[in-house]
Amino acid sequence: MPPQDDLRSLAHAKLVRHRVLAAQATLRRLLAEEETLDRDTTEHLLLDPSEEVRESLAAHTPFPDVLARLLTSQSALVRAGVAQNPRTTPEQRHTLTRDRSARVRATLLKFVDLDDEDLRLLAEDRSLNVRWWLATWPTTPREILELLLQDPNEEVSRQANVTLRHHRS
Repeated sequence: MPPQDDLRSLAHAKLVRHRVLAAQATLRRLLAEEETLDRDTTEHLLLDPSEEVRESLAAHTPFPDVLARLLTSQSALVRAGVAQNPRTTPEQRHTLTRDRSARVRATLLKFVDLDDEDLRLLAEDRSLNVRWWLATWPTTPREILELLLQDPNEEVSRQANVTLRHHRS
């Protein structure tokens, strides 16, 4: 009777999933961080009312179409989750470098590799916070740091100088 055991196991898994989806947002967020999440559960979490749950899903989902949908979220927190996901495409990263939220643009710097064009764009970002993070990040290329040495904000140019000195050592 192994087929019945399989059916019981499947029914149990569905019951557990249902209970977790109905539980506190913290548990749903932990579930959203599972990179082996099935499609059905992913779709449920995609519609979750909690921004934090959708942010976790955005940061961890392996599904390209889910990433694309979350990229268009009205929530900057959710889009910052997309910026954390290493599975974003170069086109999605390019879109995120132009996001209206400085939080999203700064998050992007910390989690994924960007091409030179996007780094140059962020070196001229309107947000002091984004430029400062770029000047601080140890993987920022030397030529971008040299651009940031000329930043009108003293904190950004000073930080670029410090980071550049560490590049040379």
